[in-house]
Amino acid sequence: MQGQPRLSQGNELRTRVTYRMEITAPDGDELGPQIRPAATAALPETMAALVKLAQD
Repeated sequence: MQGQPRLSQGNELRTRVTYRMEITAPDGDELGPQIRPAATAALPETMAALVKLAQD
């Protein structure tokens, strides 16, 4: 599993913060529903940190 943060410049001096998570295991379609809750539990904190980084 891998996460990929991205900051991109938007219109009118805005910055868009996106975070994509992808399960790359061969059986990812089957494992996804089982591990998704644990894998995304820290997402609010991760997004807050990315927003802070974009603001600095």
